Amino acid sequence: MASITYVATRKIASGHSVDTAYSMDVSLSQFSSNFIVNDKRHESISGHVESWVGSTIGTYLCETKPLLESNALHGYMWEFLASCIGGETFTFDPWGTIASPDDPQDYILISKTISPARHGGIFRCESFPFEIRQIV
Repeated sequence: MASITYVATRKIASGHSVDTAYSMDVSLSQFSSNFIVNDKRHESISGHVESWVGSTIGTYLCETKPLLESNALHGYMWEFLASCIGGETFTFDPWGTIASPDDPQDYILISKTISPARHGGIFRCESFPFEIRQIV
């Protein structure tokens, strides 16, 4: 279970209000670390390679477990992702819950699109993949 706290600003879910902070617990099917390297490489005609590393950024790839479209949490995930896609900060605790926090930290979304994965069958389910990075 993971907990997310954000301020609703876009794609407001039913029963929610603009500019109000909301918290939710979500089950993740994926939470894996990744590193983005900002570097420049130059190769001369002779084949000599020169590299310059400006920074490395640790990110996390996350994906929720499938949610039924009729589940309120489905609407809250749309609201969370739409509200934070512009670089707005949110609090994320990958191992805790709202009732029992573990190590909540501030993050931003790295993802620039909201692309839920559709799960077929007679049930209308979607999981939400997104990439985040911690603000330090």
